[in-house]
Amino acid sequence: MRRLARLLPFGAVGLLLTVLTAWGPAIFGWFNDGNLVATYESRNTAPPAWLTPEDWDTRSWHATWGPGIRSDLISEQVWMGSSLAMTTDGRRQWTVIHVRVGFPMYAMRWLDYASHLPEEDTRTGRREWLMGVNMEGVVSGLLPARRIDRRIPLRPIWTGFALNWVFYAACAWGVYAGARAIRAAARRRKGLCQRCGYPRPASRTGHAGSRCPECGA
Repeated sequence: MRRLARLLPFGAVGLLLTVLTAWGPAIFGWFNDGNLVATYESRNTAPPAWLTPEDWDTRSWHATWGPGIRSDLISEQVWMGSSLAMTTDGRRQWTVIHVRVGFPMYAMRWLDYASHLPEEDTRTGRREWLMGVNMEGVVSGLLPARRIDRRIPLRPIWTGFALNWVFYAACAWGVYAGARAIRAAARRRKGLCQRCGYPRPASRTGHAGSRCPECGA
């Protein structure tokens, strides 16, 4: 139990950094690259299956990404020129935009737009869970315009979230252990107790005694 209690602060720091490294790109991030895969007469099978509802006749997949952020637009509309265009063949024309954020793994996500969601899934509370907390009104005028809204995501991507959590907790422990090692080495050179810093009495050989009279280390 004592060992677990010692690990809790590092777990808390890891959790905080996991959330902050997702929320940071969500609000302040930008896109610097992208890729477009579009078809016109046949179904587009390039998008990952988990991004596309099973019954969709997908035609367009536009992915853009930047540091710690990625947006995937999946649509049954066709891509014409630089945007989506409705067709006149009577097909369904639904579109969804998935956004993922986090570093080093994508850890949280939201839907920037989803034309296929039923009304009951977009009510207050449920809407924020799916689509995040919109921050455009808060940062409007402070940051340049972006193709997607700036939002605070609430939905974790469990695998990425867990891996980032472990990564940042390990980093926090490494920083703590390194600082302790540096402090202990400095105290040892000065003949002080490595644990509490109390002056240790010299032994008969002229070296610091084997046990600290203050803390017993």
